[in-house]
Amino acid sequence: MSGALAYLTARTVANRLRFRAAQLRRPRYLIAFVLGVAYVAGLLAGQRPTPLPSAAIAPHTAELLGGVMLVGVAVWSWTFGSERRALAFSPPEVTFLFPGPLTRRTLLHYKMVRLQLLILLNVAIWTLLLSRQGGISSWQRALALWLLLSTITLHRTGAALVRRSVAEHGWQALRHRAVSLTLAASGAAAVISGLVAALPALATLGAEGPSALVAAADAMAHAPLSGWLLKPFRMAMAPLTAADSMAWTAAVGPAVLLLLLHYVWVLRSDAAFEEAAAEWSLQRARRGADRGPSRPRGAASPTLLPLAARGRPATALVWKNLATVFRQRRIGFILLSYTALLGGLAVASLAGERGITRGAAALAVTWGGFSVLLGPQWVRNDLRRDLRQLDVLRSFPLPGRAVIAAEAAASTVSLSLIQYGLLGAAWIALIQEPSGGLTLAQRTGALAAVIVLLPLLNFVALLLQNGAALLFPAWMSAVGDGAGGLEALGQNLLATVVFALLLVLLLTPPAAIGLVAMHAVGRGPLGAAAGTLAGTVVFAWEAAWLTRWLGKIYDRTDASAPGVTW
Repeated sequence: MSGALAYLTARTVANRLRFRAAQLRRPRYLIAFVLGVAYVAGLLAGQRPTPLPSAAIAPHTAELLGGVMLVGVAVWSWTFGSERRALAFSPPEVTFLFPGPLTRRTLLHYKMVRLQLLILLNVAIWTLLLSRQGGISSWQRALALWLLLSTITLHRTGAALVRRSVAEHGWQALRHRAVSLTLAASGAAAVISGLVAALPALATLGAEGPSALVAAADAMAHAPLSGWLLKPFRMAMAPLTAADSMAWTAAVGPAVLLLLLHYVWVLRSDAAFEEAAAEWSLQRARRGADRGPSRPRGAASPTLLPLAARGRPATALVWKNLATVFRQRRIGFILLSYTALLGGLAVASLAGERGITRGAAALAVTWGGFSVLLGPQWVRNDLRRDLRQLDVLRSFPLPGRAVIAAEAAASTVSLSLIQYGLLGAAWIALIQEPSGGLTLAQRTGALAAVIVLLPLLNFVALLLQNGAALLFPAWMSAVGDGAGGLEALGQNLLATVVFALLLVLLLTPPAAIGLVAMHAVGRGPLGAAAGTLAGTVVFAWEAAWLTRWLGKIYDRTDASAPGVTW
């Protein structure tokens, strides 16, 4: 990398640190920074390296499971990965760097150095979090983490370059990417071979629990193709899972070699880098860093539903936010994959494979439960994404309550569909389950009740998240430009705790009134229906009140400088 780019990187880091320090003059940022420091201090308090207990996972098993997880990361990068994260530059970088006397390889080095800033931050955090674990010293663990994260980053970048090259040039790219595509095809065949080998062990998941996953990973490691595939991923994990310094010394050499091979692979793909990076940077500027699927240049990505010329104005906001998520190509692939999953679960259920079906149902229900609390923080196609365009939103002839309701409704639809998919998979998996617990009719009734109640619960939860974005916009992570440092850690901790407490507080009155109504009518289906109806009415009233209150705050918000004063 040239001296000018090194100077640019150094000044960028220095200015960002200076900006973070200046933010501490504001009370809310100072409070968040203190919370972050207190949180880290609590993690480190009394933590000293201790020998691994006998019940802990053996290093060999940890390496094996870690290798399987890395295979999943690689499969995701090649199948669903976005080139935008790996390749996109900011608009000023495109304007000033791309026309300059810089080679593609220099720009690629600059991008990799900028990514190292995020990698080093993650290395520091995870080294602190894992400081209690024994076996190897802190500096050895830090170096192992750096090797692992750097290799993953380079692999994603290389996969993005290959995907972009094939998307841009079609069959003509096969000649230039023959080695990469051959290895990718061999890896896909190895993954399929490993899954087939792991099916007998996965069939015992319901009875054996986590030990079945270890057995499945071991079966993949001993299968001919998948065992060959797992070797480089286990090499990347070996230094981090080493039992002692001697094992770490033996494992770090192959991990360094793997990193260097990825580095050479990415450099040899530099011919596609500038063109792909410029395109993704342009799309990033046009769409406000919208997270969309990769597609060839000039190819349209039609929305799932067209927007009518007439109708309620607030509907356009819902359509816009849903259009960022539901595109015809993306939704078609998701529906095809989900249909194949349901078909596999139905076949397993009809065949009496209780281990597979119970394990799949347990995973689906668990993730569905997590999505109630964590989903509103993950799904962000709402006001948190549109916060930068608050001046544009304020120019629309819409009352504040309509804007708030429309923004939250779009994320509610997205999150509810995800939860419906998980619960539907669980219902299909247990359709042939014996009536030792709930009968099929009872499970169907419970599923119907959850389907009715989930959207309202998600809507209120997303109102809380959008309200936080409206009340504290400087604390909310805008897409692609989130806060960093200890103050961000404190903000996230505070936001998660406050969100959970507020959600429980809002759920308490409907639950209490529902229980009173159920006892008044009597036990049984009629009482349960009466209690559910009463609680739903109260919860809907709370949602309407919260929408109106946030709408009034929206109407009073200064769009020119949101969240600057407090």
